[in-house]
Amino acid sequence: MGLFGLFGRRKNSELAQLREMVGALSAERDSLKSLCNAKDAAVKSIISDGLRHGSSEAGKAMVDLREYYKSLRK
Repeated sequence: MGLFGLFGRRKNSELAQLREMVGALSAERDSLKSLCNAKDAAVKSIISDGLRHGSSEAGKAMVDLREYYKSLRK
């Protein structure tokens, strides 16, 4: 077996752990994306309702949201 056989098993074990971690992080990222999309939809709905009722704060929020989306495209 030798010394190098020992390191080979350890490396495979570490790779398996890293793959598990990557899978878990990917799932968490997808969950957070979904949560952010739901939050964005709720905020847009609230802004829309505020605009229909003449809220100046809703107008300011819409401008802020537009600026935020513009900054993401840069």
